[in-house]
Amino acid sequence: MTSSEIAGVRRAIALLSSLVDEPCAAASSGRCPVRAFISKYFVREPSSAVSTLELWQFYTEVVDAGEADRLTKQVFLRRLTSVMAAVFGVKKSHNITTPTGRARGFRGIGYDQSDWPIRAENYQPAIFPEVIFEPDLSLPPVVPDPDKPVIVPPWAVPPNLGPN
Repeated sequence: MTSSEIAGVRRAIALLSSLVDEPCAAASSGRCPVRAFISKYFVREPSSAVSTLELWQFYTEVVDAGEADRLTKQVFLRRLTSVMAAVFGVKKSHNITTPTGRARGFRGIGYDQSDWPIRAENYQPAIFPEVIFEPDLSLPPVVPDPDKPVIVPPWAVPPNLGPN
């Protein structure tokens, strides 16, 4: 084959890959937004698991922050399986335990927390005092001074105890 024929075949393969929307051409070249997202925010962590719903929700937050190109959910999930296999060598599992039950996802993958502002092992909760100060809101008893007259407003005197 001549170089022009090879270039034509490569263009045809790239065009067909973009029509089928498979990640193989874009994922291997590094231009795939799913590959960039996975490589930046996730690491291989044997004791962790991430569901595809968590990945999609996190991806939409990253897109809303302007850090990734927007893809539809269908395109993202279709590319995700092959990108995870290419980057981490993991396959999709249909038995990931989440707080809401079981879901599809990937075992052995965790969030990359290396550049988060507060690392979990360095986190210290707020220090609370042993005894919480509670102010006394009750009124002290009033002891009238015998040298001063007590003035009672007329509205405070019941009708049957009046001057009559």
